Amino acid sequence: MRIRSKLVLAILAVLVLASLVFSVVTYQTQKSALLKGIDEKLLTAAHIVQAALGENYHDAIENSQSVNSARYHEIVDYNNRLCVKLGIQYLWSVMIVNGEIVFTSATSPGKDAAKGDHAKFFDIHRDPQAFDEVFRAMKPTFASFHNEWGHGRMVLVPGIDKQGRKYCFGASVDLREVHLLVEQTMKQVFLFSLIVLASGLLVSMVLAGSLSKPIVSLTTVAERIAGGELEQHVEAAGSREINSLAHSIEEMSRAVRSKISELQEQRENLDITLMSIGDGVIATDAAGKIVRINAVAEQLTGWRSRDAQGRELGEVFQVVSGDTGEAAQNPVTHALEEGRIAGLANNVVLISKNGERRQVEDSAAPMRSREGKIIGAVLVFRDVTEKYQFREERRRLTEIIETTTDLVATAAPEGRLSYINRAGRVLLGLAPDAALEHLMISDFHPSWVHDIVINQGLVMAREQGVWLKETIMRRIDGTEIPVSQLIMAHKDANGVVRYYSTIARDISEQKREESRRKTLESQLQHAQKLETIGTLAGGIAHDFNNILMPIIGYVQLALLELPPEGRLYGNLRAVEESAKRGSELVKQILILSGRAAEEKKVVSLEELTTDTLRLLRASVPSTIEIRQNMQPGCGAVYADPTQIRQVIMNLVTNAYQAIGQTTGIITINLESEIVDGEKAETLALLPGKYLRLEVCDTGSGIEPELLARIFEPFFTTKPLSKGTGLGLSVVRGIVQNHGGAIQVQSEPGAGASFAVYLPEVPSVDLPLSDEPSLIKGNGESILIVDDEGNIRALAASLLMKLGFSVFTASSGIEALQMLRQNPEGFDLVVTDQTMPQMTGLELAVSLRQIRPDLKIVLMSGYSDQITEERLQQCGISRFLPKPVAPAALTAAIHEVLGG
Repeated sequence: MRIRSKLVLAILAVLVLASLVFSVVTYQTQKSALLKGIDEKLLTAAHIVQAALGENYHDAIENSQSVNSARYHEIVDYNNRLCVKLGIQYLWSVMIVNGEIVFTSATSPGKDAAKGDHAKFFDIHRDPQAFDEVFRAMKPTFASFHNEWGHGRMVLVPGIDKQGRKYCFGASVDLREVHLLVEQTMKQVFLFSLIVLASGLLVSMVLAGSLSKPIVSLTTVAERIAGGELEQHVEAAGSREINSLAHSIEEMSRAVRSKISELQEQRENLDITLMSIGDGVIATDAAGKIVRINAVAEQLTGWRSRDAQGRELGEVFQVVSGDTGEAAQNPVTHALEEGRIAGLANNVVLISKNGERRQVEDSAAPMRSREGKIIGAVLVFRDVTEKYQFREERRRLTEIIETTTDLVATAAPEGRLSYINRAGRVLLGLAPDAALEHLMISDFHPSWVHDIVINQGLVMAREQGVWLKETIMRRIDGTEIPVSQLIMAHKDANGVVRYYSTIARDISEQKREESRRKTLESQLQHAQKLETIGTLAGGIAHDFNNILMPIIGYVQLALLELPPEGRLYGNLRAVEESAKRGSELVKQILILSGRAAEEKKVVSLEELTTDTLRLLRASVPSTIEIRQNMQPGCGAVYADPTQIRQVIMNLVTNAYQAIGQTTGIITINLESEIVDGEKAETLALLPGKYLRLEVCDTGSGIEPELLARIFEPFFTTKPLSKGTGLGLSVVRGIVQNHGGAIQVQSEPGAGASFAVYLPEVPSVDLPLSDEPSLIKGNGESILIVDDEGNIRALAASLLMKLGFSVFTASSGIEALQMLRQNPEGFDLVVTDQTMPQMTGLELAVSLRQIRPDLKIVLMSGYSDQITEERLQQCGISRFLPKPVAPAALTAAIHEVLGG
């Protein structure tokens, strides 16, 4: 009955589907035909109206006014008759006048008055957007509408007259009659479909009865065969096809019996093979339940085959992570879900039924039917506990070697590399995947180290087992690296070298630290030497300046009384120059020790250099040519002019002394230069704009071993009687004190070049000033305080000759007593700094306590107590470094007294 019912339902389904298709096709065909006929009538009506009105009809429409009433009613009657004749509802025409839509003709407004105000119907045809679309396309446009005045279809036919005016003809029809015709057609189709379905039902019932009986009989036999009753006999009854099917079923039954017998034999062979495999094997079905298990799997899991069958794999094959102890997912799950071979993760432990733990490796593969469907999985696993322990130990050792910062490598007995760790590849510049089979140990040592490593290192390692020494290794790019290298020979039981291993540590940083330590020690010694020089310089400066000041002062006083053309005048000028040179020597010592007082200001380096060279020209032998290359418009420097002049003089003096008595050239170059990047780093300068003053000579040059020492204090290559060794050390001290740097280049026999870099500042128009002249006084009362009698006598003699009233005191105590006796008796006090019992600064504080408005000038050959801040605190009006020239002394007095 089931087959019969299915046949009946199948036939009915076909009939129903055919009826639906027929109905839909009929509906669409009927509707399309009706709409097509309506569209043709509408378009015909519009064209008729267009022809009836003529081309000149719209010429009468101006300023939104229509044609005359008689003509308009004639058109309306014509339109009404045309509507009746064609079976349409409305006809009209419109024109665009001044951007607005104006009706120029229509059917009678009273034609269908039952529907309400007929004019409202025309409002739906005044939509500007609709007309814009029609005129944009410039072709007849059809549209259906459904609103409160009805459900209809219309056509709009656009046009443009000779004057370029836009107009449009329209026609519409009510679609209710169309809908009635379609509904009538569908009713007929529906009645026809019911008749067809009723007839089909009767035919299908009869046909299904005749077909189902033999099929039911065959179905019963097939169900018994499927249930295992393979000895069934199939009787043929029915059509030829049914009889053929019955014969086939009987043949199939015999083939199945034969196949089952063959499969049973194969299964027995499979069981024997499975039990003979040395690895554990577990087979599961598609749900992951165990089907069979071999003997090795029984031993490793602790489960017997009969107990394991039908269980979930996870119950029998319990695996956990050896790292975390958490359950590990067995690979059978991946094999069944993803249909591919899958394996366990590393370090997985199998826990047997009795709790024994074993390290295992396994893999699972899906089993598929002939059709490719997954029907189960096979899990194969083995005990690798000992193997894993060995492998884990090797992994730890490899990890240690790979993470060490030293080079670790092995080589064959002939020296060919077989392994090198990550740090070694980085050290030698090898790529991580670079091949080693063609590389030898000797390839990574310079040629001069090769014999040491190969002929000594490998030989000693072979004989004594180990060799250790500091040596040099060479990178792939040729860079040489100092290393501490250990080579060991690894031998077999017979004493034959199986391979060498080497460990090398980069000691570049250690060597640099040693170099830095030696440099720091040298710098410390140099600093201590400078400190000693500075202490000595302070004492020399004070005493020597006290000696020089009377000499220079008395000579200048004598020069004022002698005619310049006399021989005695020239002799005294020579004495004055010698004394000034002595003063400059003291100043060099103070500069070298960093104790010289500075008077920095913005000066033109070009003018200063030109002026200094003019003075030097007389002392340079005439066999030496002096060339000047000054860049026009160079900026200025913020510097002490006296110190910079001393730099120029020292460099030029060294240049002509290097040339000697032979002919030669001294070239002075001055230019502006931007120093940045690597050059700024080399010169230890801040990036910026500098003036570069270069003094070049064509002398004998400087030996390389002497270049590193030429700036050391007291170092000189000249005889003791011809040089102090202070010149270049003073030059460097001055340049560095001005924020600059000095660079020297020289080769033996090719002369030397000294380049001085000084920070450039915007230039100003400041001419170099000459030495000030003596300024006379007007009887001002001045107290001279100095422990040196010669200086007191000189100052008193000079100032009295110039019209000042002068008093002297040999100490601060005496000066203080004189001021207490006569507080208003002095206009100015000129005092030395370094005196017994009381210094000049202490005297100034005590004097101003008695008389706060007293003007004080301080003189000193040298004192480390004198700073700008200290001078202001003590009320010092002006400070004069000794030796003080008479003109400088009178100028300072004049300035302080407001002269």
